[in-house]
Amino acid sequence: MAACLCLCASAVAKDIQPKSGLWKYSYELLSQDGCPAEYVEYISMGGEVSLSFTLPFNAKDRLENEYIAERVGENEWWGFAYEIREDETGIATLYSDVFLNVVSETEIHERVTFRATATGSRKREIGITGGVCVGQWEVRLQRVGD
Repeated sequence: MAACLCLCASAVAKDIQPKSGLWKYSYELLSQDGCPAEYVEYISMGGEVSLSFTLPFNAKDRLENEYIAERVGENEWWGFAYEIREDETGIATLYSDVFLNVVSETEIHERVTFRATATGSRKREIGITGGVCVGQWEVRLQRVGD
């Protein structure tokens, strides 16, 4: 298994600093092809999460550990993760990228693209039809309290 584990993000003084605390999130599935029903159902759910942000804001505070992230503009970051999983049942390749925009101290928007491919019986194990699953969704985060 190989995964990317570093970060290349920086912030500028004029960037918006999101507030730490309880955040509500919602997903909007924009498109998907070849993905299992469980994937589509998961992407349709929302919930709440406690987030803690460093000063100054760093996209790594929001993105998972395996993401590499880079600042691409004022209050904007782009990150990606790539992973290969191989065993006796086949190979699964997972790729995800995220465009993250800090809209205000209490609002963050993300656009996510996900692609998974699989070979051998691994396709059936993870429910990918045709060997490829591609999805795109938006995540909206709103701070709801401490």
